[in-house]
Amino acid sequence: MIQLLTKDMEVTILKLFDDAQNSVYIISPFLSYKTAQILCEAKKRRPSLDCRFITRLNIEDMLRKANDINAIKLLLDNGIIVYAVKWLHSKLYLFDERESIVGSANFTLSGFRKNIELSFVIDERDVVTKLCEYFKALAEQCIASEEGVVTSDLFQRVSEKYSEAERRRKKGQSSLSTAVFGATLQQTDMINCSPIINGTQDMIDELNKKEIDVVQDLLSPKDIPEKTNEHIIGQADTMPLNRGKECLYKFEGTRFESNSFHEMVSVMNEDKKIYILNFSKCPKSMCTKMPVYVIKGFYDSQKRPHQVIVGRGYIRAFKEIKRVKKMWLDQYPWMKKYKNYVVLEEFESLNTRLENCLYLEEIIKQIGSEVYVATDGKALSSQELNGYHARRPFMYGTANADQYISMQFDTLVEKYTSTKYHSD
Repeated sequence: MIQLLTKDMEVTILKLFDDAQNSVYIISPFLSYKTAQILCEAKKRRPSLDCRFITRLNIEDMLRKANDINAIKLLLDNGIIVYAVKWLHSKLYLFDERESIVGSANFTLSGFRKNIELSFVIDERDVVTKLCEYFKALAEQCIASEEGVVTSDLFQRVSEKYSEAERRRKKGQSSLSTAVFGATLQQTDMINCSPIINGTQDMIDELNKKEIDVVQDLLSPKDIPEKTNEHIIGQADTMPLNRGKECLYKFEGTRFESNSFHEMVSVMNEDKKIYILNFSKCPKSMCTKMPVYVIKGFYDSQKRPHQVIVGRGYIRAFKEIKRVKKMWLDQYPWMKKYKNYVVLEEFESLNTRLENCLYLEEIIKQIGSEVYVATDGKALSSQELNGYHARRPFMYGTANADQYISMQFDTLVEKYTSTKYHSD
């Protein structure tokens, strides 16, 4: 059976914890202290219960209280095996290798009580078997990795880095920590599960019944609502960006204040509302669905300049750069200088002040010369890279940079939410 779960997540998972006799395996990027207590209490009731937890150790997550370092310590103190994977995003709960929950909810009280989440409760044997294979393959790769298993020594290093970053933040010395611990894995390292439905006739028969055709109803194009021009999104909503390709950085003006928000430019074109990016010069290398990051500058309280990523989007079907229309100039006189534009299919802007956005200087510290296509592979210092974009209206980033920035941006969306814009 596959059951759709959109509410009562806490009630459902507590019952599964109570019923578990042999094992509880969980994958969740984020963890709260209260939910860690639930797992520890299950272990105390049944000391033989095999409890394993896979998470990610991102210091910035901990500073923003998305992940609780004290909760991780609680698991370790209670004999629960903890693994760490960099840039983990999966969420999976397995009980006795017989029942599972797969969906968007992290192992946090917010995931169970407050957030708008979507999950499936599954006890179909073939499906659960594949999910167990996924968990065990991930755990084995963590064991084979230098930082994949959270030992007392690794936790001590994480704790020291967290304490250091927290002290610096309180003093106003740093706004973003890029310290990350755990196994470094690629999607190509993951287990390649064969199709599950093909080998499960009972499930096919069940899903073919229209009155309970949950999956088909969810995925059918006819049931997808028409796009709205803009709406507020949170943790469960993601951007369908074309990952794994080069991306475009669009640099915009510097603001003196750090408490301003980013607002998108919209215009009417043939009775349709579209969102655009303007350029004084024409970018030569663009493609359909190319990821775009908008970067703004500001001065902090110490009068130091910073460049931050405030939003991301992707380009609509692209053939050539376009010129602004005369009727737009009345609304936006500055377009006289920035006469070239591209249409964004979709754009997502962080709902927070500039000082809380994604700092370009911290990205450079983490990935170095890979941040730009023009510098990739070159031996350049952070200082050189930080000044490389000076007076440039746009630059191209590498595929690795796109993947790294996207994961960091996801973390900020989960913390601050975002506004999402769609062109008609």
